Amino acid sequence: RLGKSKYITYKTANSIWYKAGSISVKKAYLQKMEDYYNAEVYAAPFSDETVRDINTWVYNNTRGKIDSILDRLEPESGMVLLNAVYFKGAWAEPYNNTVKRKFTKANGKKQKVDMLESIEHTYVNVAGADGFVKYYEGGELAFVGILPPKGMTVDQYVNKLKGSDIVDGNGRQRLGARVKQRLLYVEAVPRLRVKGAVHAVQVQVAGFNARYKTRPNVTRAIGLWL
Repeated sequence: RLGKSKYITYKTANSIWYKAGSISVKKAYLQKMEDYYNAEVYAAPFSDETVRDINTWVYNNTRGKIDSILDRLEPESGMVLLNAVYFKGAWAEPYNNTVKRKFTKANGKKQKVDMLESIEHTYVNVAGADGFVKYYEGGELAFVGILPPKGMTVDQYVNKLKGSDIVDGNGRQRLGARVKQRLLYVEAVPRLRVKGAVHAVQVQVAGFNARYKTRPNVTRAIGLWL
């Protein structure tokens, strides 16, 4: 539905790259990936040319916002799973005020950055953390800003989150039940520009057996936000 919105541009893409001649992938598995995820499938030699081809795929599926996701392929890797997301949308209520404030990074260091101030009307609590909801134009999609509880780092909070905190057993998101209308002054939100997102996973050949009964051994996972 989001892909047909007149207010936002939203695109996802998936692809599977496997090392030709090194592993045998069941046709039924590849067919399911194509049917359910519209995944593109490539048999490749896993050479430097394959790295260039993968990065070209990323560039094309993020509309040029990300030009590289891998700089090499590990010798023991037999498969690469790629997921790309492209999103472009305008705020329903744009930010009008920008101030310079100190921002504390994950490593504890402080840096002066542009901060956005606003008055918001929608409050949410997720797994003990307070946040606000800011809608994009059209109201079909919203950004949720969450501040971890005092004394907890972002990583600690994310690791504590469970799927049931976000969606129920039927895959329906739970945030709607936790949203409350409340006047909020959001004092400072770091100004950021998300250009695109790609998730790449390299899987060791040894992680698969003939019937895929063993769990793949993921050697490197990269989540890139620019």
